[in-house]
Amino acid sequence: MDFAWEFTMGMDTLIGKAGMSLSEAQKEKILKARILLAATISNE
Repeated sequence: MDFAWEFTMGMDTLIGKAGMSLSEAQKEKILKARILLAATISNE
């Protein structure tokens, strides 16, 4: 998840059309980080 925090918007980084400057690998990493964060929050 540390990867996502390198972006200005962190986990809220846009990955759709507005996020076109991101590579496919970067988009995938952010999506996975969001999934992990959501799973962690729901388990608390």
